[in-house]
This record gives sequence, structure tokens and C-alpha cells, in this order.
Amino acid sequence: MNANLSRQLLTLVIALGGLCAAAGALAQDAEKAESRPVLSLYHIEIEHGQNRAWREGVKALKDCYTEQKGERAWWTWQRQNGRGTVYTVVVSSPNWADFDTQDEKMRACYTIFDEQMSPHETAVTTQFLRPNKLHQQASGGIARVTGLTLNDYNTFMEVAGAVTETQKAEKAPPREWYDNMGGANGDEDVVIIRRYDNYAGMDEVEENLWAMMTRVHGEEKSGAMRDKVRSTIDSAWTYIYEYKADLSYEPAE
Repeated sequence: MNANLSRQLLTLVIALGGLCAAAGALAQDAEKAESRPVLSLYHIEIEHGQNRAWREGVKALKDCYTEQKGERAWWTWQRQNGRGTVYTVVVSSPNWADFDTQDEKMRACYTIFDEQMSPHETAVTTQFLRPNKLHQQASGGIARVTGLTLNDYNTFMEVAGAVTETQKAEKAPPREWYDNMGGANGDEDVVIIRRYDNYAGMDEVEENLWAMMTRVHGEEKSGAMRDKVRSTIDSAWTYIYEYKADLSYEPAE
């Protein structure tokens, strides 16, 4: 990837302020916040065989920013399945207006970005998400991330709302819900995240979603909701991500 594209990514990252304080957190609880934070996700594809070199570049950038007493944070997640080596760097801002604020303390680190990271990258994809009304605060360093492409957002959210309320009442693990704030035709419209403390947590047996709905609401009502929501989904994908604390940065308090 050329230096210009790398510099564009850096400019986007440092233009954000008011970041989340919890380690590994992706967003504030939308039910408790008056405004929805904007999450900037930078999906970075690494050249085959250059993963270690890129990671060392990120650590050098982190050390540089620490020396500058940088006040803004980022969280890095590595995708565990799918093609190639992909990292997603997550940055949070309280609103769109915050994108107008630049971080002068990052400027001293520009050369590290250009010389030690960019040469090992093949592409960067930028995505903006915001938590929607179904969002529940969650934590954990392992994340199962599902993206859905919809043909009827309102109908989908109507059924999803009923499902989420049932899950809450039954004390099922919380899910993080995000709306995609832009993208090309065919991109996911909604992103749903289930978090775990570790990989062992994925071995724990959880009641199937529609088995729960049937148990609570009966076969007829549950079946009708299932058919209704499935008709709104055009496509779906799921990736597993692992949080990388050594490639992430949070300012000292």
C-alpha cells in the first residue's frame, strides 16, 4: 500500500476525540447514552509473510505516541477466520462533529506510520458504525461478529426488537447491535456482536435462539416471527475476532 493511502488512514484515526475509556470496549451503552457514538473501523489487510513486521511497526507507533503523551485511543482486533491476515482498528468518537478535531501529538509519529507499517499493508477499508436502539453493553476479548444485508430494515428491526426483549427477560448474554452508516450496495446494514471472555466461553452450550422464542411464546408465534425476519435478510457473514492489547493504545489516566 502506498504512503498516501497509509497517510489517509492515519489522518482519519487522529481526527477523532472523546474516546471510550474501557479496555477493548467498542462503544457506550446506547440505552444509557443521550447520543450515539460513531465507531470508525479500519480493516487492514497485511501482505502475506509480513505480519510480524507490521505488528512491530504498530508497537513503534504506540511507543512514539506514548512519548508524546497522546490523549486518544485505539483498539486493535485480529480476524481469526477468512482469507488472509486482517486486523480491524476501532476508534470511537461521541459524534460526527468530533471529526473536525485534529490530534497534533500524532504528527511526530508520521514517519513510523509511513516507513514501518505502510510497506506491509495491501489494502485498507474504512467503515463507520453507530449503536442502534437494540444495543447492549458487552465485554470480552473474543468477539463473534455477524453482518447482515437487509431488504427491509424496519421489518427486521421490529422482529429483532421482540427477540432482544425476550433474550433480556431470559437473561441471555447481551449482544452489541450496530447500524452501518454508509457503504456500497451489498454491504452489511446491521452488525451484531457476541463477546466472550476467552475461547473456552464459545464451548459453553447456550439455548438456541428460536428454541428460546418457542419456549417463551409458543410455536405459532415464534414460527411467524422467524419466517418474517428471515424474509428480510438477503445475505450474512460471520467472523471471529481476537482483541490485541499489545497493538492497542489507551492514554494514561
